[in-house]
Amino acid sequence: MNEFTKLILLLVALSAGPALASAPATGASAPASETERSAPLALGQCIALALEHHPALRGATYDVEGARAGVGMVRAAGLPQVGVTGGYIQNGDTVGTGGGGSSPQGYSAALSVRQLLFDSGRTSALIRQAESGASATLATRDQVEQVVVFGARQAYFGVLSAEQVLLARAQGQELSALNLRVAQARYQEGVAPKADVTKAEVELANAQLDLIRAENGVGLAYATLNNALGLPPATRLTLIQEMPTPAARPGLETLLAAAYQDRPELTRTRATVEAAHAAITVAGSGTKPALFAVVGTDWASNPPTTDPGWTTGLALSFPLWDGGGTAARVRQTRFEMESAQADYDSAKQQVGLEVQQAYLNVSEADQRITAAEKLVAQAEENYRIAQGRYAGGVGPMIDVVDAETALTAARTAFAQARYDAQVTRAQLDLAVGSRFRPAGATSEK
Repeated sequence: MNEFTKLILLLVALSAGPALASAPATGASAPASETERSAPLALGQCIALALEHHPALRGATYDVEGARAGVGMVRAAGLPQVGVTGGYIQNGDTVGTGGGGSSPQGYSAALSVRQLLFDSGRTSALIRQAESGASATLATRDQVEQVVVFGARQAYFGVLSAEQVLLARAQGQELSALNLRVAQARYQEGVAPKADVTKAEVELANAQLDLIRAENGVGLAYATLNNALGLPPATRLTLIQEMPTPAARPGLETLLAAAYQDRPELTRTRATVEAAHAAITVAGSGTKPALFAVVGTDWASNPPTTDPGWTTGLALSFPLWDGGGTAARVRQTRFEMESAQADYDSAKQQVGLEVQQAYLNVSEADQRITAAEKLVAQAEENYRIAQGRYAGGVGPMIDVVDAETALTAARTAFAQARYDAQVTRAQLDLAVGSRFRPAGATSEK
């Protein structure tokens, strides 16, 4: 068996090999000084890292705690208010006189307790308003969490896709190199023109350029993943090289119903509407009465207080007229409530559109996987035919080069279709507002 025959058999074996097997370990080229996580990570572990380290989620969590503290501050207005005052007085008329008279100094103290009894619903409305604001802040935090999870999923599959594209480009370069060796062997045997060798050399150079771009694509994908997980840019990660089977999806009506219930944006705008309702009551209380119970006692040293005793009473506050300011504030808050309701209706309409778009994108991605898989099989067969015709002297080199280019493109398209099938499902989860929690991912609030 001569060298030319061996090359033909090797070409056929490469073209018929696994379309997209495991990609080379591209992360190994990073400097040793970088932060390294040696164990390969699954998707759930990447999401857990994002939930633990991403600064956007950490900031949103602090906002929630601040809003909850604000509720406590408003509630305090309905609780007893206790105050203590004290003083010291020096009588300037008796200082340094040497004569008789009253004591030159005296101490005093007073204790007061004030309890709100009734304020026409103002305090309870303020509490409802603060609680609605806290609910809106919590919904914003949930939205940030879902965006962080989506970013981690997208970046994770982006790495897997980039490595599969790199593998396809590496296989394409190997085929181009073998095509060149076949052309050179045929040229040396006098059965092929020099143009075949030149054409194969050009194709190999193009394949090397594609491989360089694919290697850079892997590096960019890992950088994007580090950013999505909230990790330092120099962190070296390795991933489990397994693209999961796309999960089945529910029907569109089921997804829409879930989105209208669970989307954080709708939860936030509903809370905003509730806060606006409470704001109307707060505004209307400007000209309504408020009643307080007051209890107090005082003590003095000069003259000495023998029995401080206690004073009790009621205090009534009733603004009778404020120039129409309260009425104007009520009208303003009513308009703000109507605006908040319109914002909710608009957000709901937008959510419905996003769910439908994501649903259709999932359908398209699933169909493209099937089509791309068939395309790879057809491209492999076409390459074998073109190579066989060239080896038999009945086909031109250009057919071999075109078939090899088409095969590499088909393998790349298959990798992209598998990536899109995963990312479109992540987009659908984001559009619906569902919490994606694979094994290894947890979240605490």
